[in-house]
Amino acid sequence: EAATAERERIHKVLASSVEADTAERERIVEAATVERERTVEAATADRERIVEAATAERERIVEAATAERERIVAVELKLRTVEAAKAARGSLIRMVMHDLRSPLLSVAKSVAIVQDLEPDARVDDKVVVECLRAMATCSQLMQNIV
Repeated sequence: EAATAERERIHKVLASSVEADTAERERIVEAATVERERTVEAATADRERIVEAATAERERIVEAATAERERIVAVELKLRTVEAAKAARGSLIRMVMHDLRSPLLSVAKSVAIVQDLEPDARVDDKVVVECLRAMATCSQLMQNIV
């Protein structure tokens, strides 16, 4: 009888110990589950914040790149316009110089011929010298323009 009572007491102690262990295990599992859920929620929130920040940064970079591309296109357009204007200016100057040079050379040649005439057929020297000086001035002015 004493052995039976001792067995029952041991059985009760073991049952009580198993119940306590089971309750402790359930409490630990519950706490771990709560902690895991809180960690998952925090990680999800962190991931969402990171994704939002990365998306905002990407949009900012795309906007900046687009603005820079537009600025470069505008500068290239201005550059082409300036180059075209310079080319047109050069063409215009060459045309004007050609149109002016031919008559000036003809007049200068005529004045030189008049100057080379015999002394008795000569036109007043002051007129010839003044014409030559004017032609030289006009010629120099054209050279400076070009």
